[in-house]
Amino acid sequence: MPKQATLVAFLMLAFYGKTAGAVNFDALVNAAVQTATQEVTKAIGSNDASNVIGQVVGSATAGTNEKPGNWPTKFVWYPYDKMAPQPVNTGKVRKFDHPEWLDGLDFDSLPFQHAIVRVRGDGSKKMAIFSDPHCPHSKTQERDLNKYDNVTIYTFVAPLLGADSEPMVEQIMCQPNNQARAQAWDNWILNGQSPQKTSSCSTSSQKIINSLKGLRSAEGDTYHSISPTLVFSNNIAFPGAIPAYGLKEMIDLLH
Repeated sequence: MPKQATLVAFLMLAFYGKTAGAVNFDALVNAAVQTATQEVTKAIGSNDASNVIGQVVGSATAGTNEKPGNWPTKFVWYPYDKMAPQPVNTGKVRKFDHPEWLDGLDFDSLPFQHAIVRVRGDGSKKMAIFSDPHCPHSKTQERDLNKYDNVTIYTFVAPLLGADSEPMVEQIMCQPNNQARAQAWDNWILNGQSPQKTSSCSTSSQKIINSLKGLRSAEGDTYHSISPTLVFSNNIAFPGAIPAYGLKEMIDLLH
């Protein structure tokens, strides 16, 4: 059996063999992924089958996105253990003069050292998103972003809408590593699944907010209190959620 067909078979067994009410869905998917990883590794003779796994799992879950079913909608597993380069900026985010656009932020001035890094496919198209975990517009934006492959997404999680969001920020950002933080963010923002309990830690929330202070959008809104804000590697910024059709146009511009 071809390697991808073998992988799909294992995944389909996990998704359809039992109802979600009878099992722990997270554990079921993780077990299927682990088994599939072993099978793919045998088939292609490689210790790194993560890209294949991520792509196939993303495809396998695409059919659950329209209506709530027996398992959480929009559940997606990605292999975020591979870290993207994280340039370090200790100063403030800079405005960017972009004549064709009303708003611009210098992408390279973002505080990447405080970001969750999510790499999908080859990661060639780079963007960043500033999000408050309790912002409904951020949840909608993440569902739209979740449709794209070959992107690197730097996610800055902070209580942009008020201090009440800090406990959830802490639960996400105090996870032990980038993989765990990325998965906790996806589970929460896409599915409403609370992160696993973890010890308290000092988050970078205030540093993220401070990096945006003093910056205003073309409409006069302060960036440090807007969620979401998207910034693309071509320095175009959007304070507030972008409609799905506009997001596609922006991603298509990135090379």
